[in-house]
Amino acid sequence: MVNASPIPDEILVEYLSTESFYWLAQDNIAQIEQLWQQHQNLAVTSNGHMVRSWLADCLLAKRRWDEAVALLRISLDDVTTNHIQRG
Repeated sequence: MVNASPIPDEILVEYLSTESFYWLAQDNIAQIEQLWQQHQNLAVTSNGHMVRSWLADCLLAKRRWDEAVALLRISLDDVTTNHIQRG
């Protein structure tokens, strides 16, 4: 029997983003939010800005402006500080 190694965070975030775009095309914001809530552990990785950005998008869809802006500011600070050019 072969043991599968865990999926690297970067690849998992790419997969989750792709799945999120699928749900966005279906206008299913609740599914996107659930997906990223289940993977909040990724928020402390180098791809944390992606987690926060998708969750902020969900908050914007719910018109929860202040919470969304707070998450987006954290993401902006993260990408600025870490010189992230993608995501």
